[in-house]
Amino acid sequence: MLNLPSLITAVIISTLSLAAISCSGANIKAPTPHAKAIDQNTVNPNGCGISSLINSYRFGSSKWQTAIRKINGNTDQEQFAFLANNYGSVKSKYTPGTNRWENSSGISALDLRDLANDFQAKQNLPLPALNLTTHYLKGNQSYTALLQQTHQQLRTGFSTGFPPILSIKHLTRKKIEGHIVILYQMPSSIPPNATSFPMKYIDPLGGEIKSGSIRVPSHARSGKLPRTLTMHLPESDIAKLTGSTGDNIVLSSSIAP
Repeated sequence: MLNLPSLITAVIISTLSLAAISCSGANIKAPTPHAKAIDQNTVNPNGCGISSLINSYRFGSSKWQTAIRKINGNTDQEQFAFLANNYGSVKSKYTPGTNRWENSSGISALDLRDLANDFQAKQNLPLPALNLTTHYLKGNQSYTALLQQTHQQLRTGFSTGFPPILSIKHLTRKKIEGHIVILYQMPSSIPPNATSFPMKYIDPLGGEIKSGSIRVPSHARSGKLPRTLTMHLPESDIAKLTGSTGDNIVLSSSIAP
């Protein structure tokens, strides 16, 4: 005999289970996904940091977009110049004898954080201060644990409505080249044993949305694995220029509330 209450209960449980699976596979995306990204090629060759800060404000929630209205200028060039001239020209606390932003070398992640907080404070914006988080192994931490920790930290930044700013490093035999982008999309959760997760980012070089992944390193460089996570960025200009998309591109730090 058909037990209707039991059948209804089974259907409800099944539906909830399917919903949970769907939710765990959902992506977190920039709150204003169709905003216009600034292209550093039109403002300054070394403008990736300030351009990415503007992009995070533009692609952020309405709360963070209040910052855009405080950046003087009607064009990308004018808005970039406003931040560079008024807040980038301040002396760096970390590199003696240089400004936060230099026309010849750009800006570090630390100086970019200071620039952003200085701007927000002096413009009396009711926004949380931005923090810099480094993504390196600590003690005996495993790479998979670092991946889980990094995912959680980036997700927390996204939860405030501010797309996290990512500082990445390209390790070559002769030097280390830096670049700054913003996170556009990431999975809301990853399995406990995950060794990578997909992501999309906005590259200020071209102002384009590109795809890649953050992953546990699998190949040693100069006999040693990097003490941070690597980034597979096949669509990046760095990868196209050098032909390398693997463990020589690493995630150094992020900026978010």
